[in-house]
Amino acid sequence: EPVAAALGYGLSLAGRRTVLVADLGGGTMHVALVRLDPATAHAGRAQVLGKQARPLGGNTVDGWVLEEFCARAGWSLHGDGDRHDDTARYWRRLMLAEACRVKEAVFFEPEASFRLLPPGLVDGLAGHAPGSMLVELSRDRLLEILETRGFFGELEECVAGALGRDLSAAVPESEVDDVLLVGGSTLLPGVFPFFEERFGRRRVRAWHPFEAVVLGGAVYAAERYAQT
Repeated sequence: EPVAAALGYGLSLAGRRTVLVADLGGGTMHVALVRLDPATAHAGRAQVLGKQARPLGGNTVDGWVLEEFCARAGWSLHGDGDRHDDTARYWRRLMLAEACRVKEAVFFEPEASFRLLPPGLVDGLAGHAPGSMLVELSRDRLLEILETRGFFGELEECVAGALGRDLSAAVPESEVDDVLLVGGSTLLPGVFPFFEERFGRRRVRAWHPFEAVVLGGAVYAAERYAQT
């Protein structure tokens, strides 16, 4: 996968490169430091120098956003009715999907509205339709949620662990040639600045978070890459 990501971002395999790949998806956070070498890259292999992972991704963030909305609307996720009731589970899935939509919307707009209310609140609106009480989420507020919940602390630990910060053979950040961001959660506010601050904009490639691995795999299969 790191080789595919490198090819998907247009890296040449003509020489050795030390590449940090940050894969932030829906369920997990993976950071790997790899060394690409023309001698092995043609076989789809890379030397793994370090890697770290956490069970943290966009799905967890959706839950944080939903908790934020419910708190601001005065409704407890665990306070009304049986959490194992089929209706409650159904509404929770709908609200998580809405939280995901709003989270993604603030990538394009400064703020977005949560348009779906839990059944307890709907019943209390005297016949008003769901969505008649809107709760706004701004990009800045989402960033605050990520910071408060420790998202960037976990990311910092993953990067430091992949670089071998606590090992005698640690790789300095200055020796990393490229930083590749893959996965939809790399679009969360603050993620690109996190890597830009540490590695400089010139080394960070972030414009193909969804397609890089697939595109690189296709490039590799078609042998349309530079090896020499």
